[in-house]
Amino acid sequence: MAEEGARTLPRAFQTSTDCCRDLEEREAENPVLPASVESGEPDKGGSQTPNQFRFQVALSFPGEYRTRVEEIARSLADELGQANVLYDQWYRAEFARPNLDVHLPGLYHEQSLLVVFFLCSQYVEKDWCGLEWCAGRNLLKRGQDERIMLLRLDDADIPGLYSIGCGYFGTTTNWRKI
Repeated sequence: MAEEGARTLPRAFQTSTDCCRDLEEREAENPVLPASVESGEPDKGGSQTPNQFRFQVALSFPGEYRTRVEEIARSLADELGQANVLYDQWYRAEFARPNLDVHLPGLYHEQSLLVVFFLCSQYVEKDWCGLEWCAGRNLLKRGQDERIMLLRLDDADIPGLYSIGCGYFGTTTNWRKI
């Protein structure tokens, strides 16, 4: 039981703890990508190059922002091809599985070159976002911060994101420019 006055994580972020452990175990068995993804050259350890990722961009967002994120997904698809963008509505058949909570973080962690997080107060409350955020935090832990893009939609407190050292695009005033 939490001490009185102690801050607890939102439910969605509490339930992703086991998933984080699973990602760390999988990462230990199969390292994903070295910090030098820009080179495109495979390292001597056999890690993935940008061309070996299933998706070039993955989008992690709460449903309240679906309309705007879909516009962004379509723009990305025009540039990269729809098959290179992980946007949930385009993969409904793949997501219709009983173990999606295990499958989903791997798509973000292991199969996406760049993961874009649309962070806001609603993001913190969503179970699925918690699983995706866990994958992002693990990438940061592994020094693969070049694979993460943070877009702040409001000033909500996001567990694991601190005010110092985390660069992000603030979109509260420039939302339509993204």
